[in-house]
Amino acid sequence: MTKDTWYIYQLSRLGEEIADQHEIVLDIKDRVSEAEVFLTSEVFVVDKQVYSVAFLPGYIFVKNLEDLNQYSAVEESPYISSGILDYSGPSSVDQEYLWNVREQFLENEMNKVEIGQIVQISKGQWVGFKGVIVDIEIQKRVVTVMIEMDTIKTMIALPPYAIESW
Repeated sequence: MTKDTWYIYQLSRLGEEIADQHEIVLDIKDRVSEAEVFLTSEVFVVDKQVYSVAFLPGYIFVKNLEDLNQYSAVEESPYISSGILDYSGPSSVDQEYLWNVREQFLENEMNKVEIGQIVQISKGQWVGFKGVIVDIEIQKRVVTVMIEMDTIKTMIALPPYAIESW
């Protein structure tokens, strides 16, 4: 086993349903203190509340495992269903692959929105408000939605996964 390799684990139902994914990290680090854990969620803040959206739902990646004993120790977590195996043993990916998957997810989310699109806000204090996308900042991965309350128009900057098409 290679310490710089990210090993793939499938989450159990408990792991998928847990509200605070950092509990998974703490559990794994209790089992293998040197382990690094890559959560497959993009975390964002709207109105001082933290939200996350999974870009590889059902999976988690762990590195800095020295041997199969440590690999198995991670598998024993109640949050893990099993490690993923291929023909040669534990299946793994490199750091570049993980970043590429994350970037592709974020790019796809940005491609789902367009100026003039009517949306409903799904996260933060403005949940349920409908509005129109008036600006898209690709580099910052933010869309600006104009909502109207009575006669007052308000601009709200949100990540694209904090809105839904209407």
